[in-house]
Amino acid sequence: MGRARRAVPREGPQQWHDTGNYFANGTLAPAYTLLGLAVGALTGLLVQRSMAASGSTFFAFAVLQFVIMSLRPYL
Repeated sequence: MGRARRAVPREGPQQWHDTGNYFANGTLAPAYTLLGLAVGALTGLLVQRSMAASGSTFFAFAVLQFVIMSLRPYL
């Protein structure tokens, strides 16, 4: 009756869609900047109130970023 063995997590080879690699080596930083600008401009046009548009832009961009990161391995 020995103690249970713990599985040691391994760091395997990194994939192209890993967030750190893709963000650092690709064109993702300027693309996210332009996406945020486009979402902010569209929200500002639709809401027409600066503080409400700023808050809505923040949440809309966060949701879009989460969706994009979730779908990236399947592209």
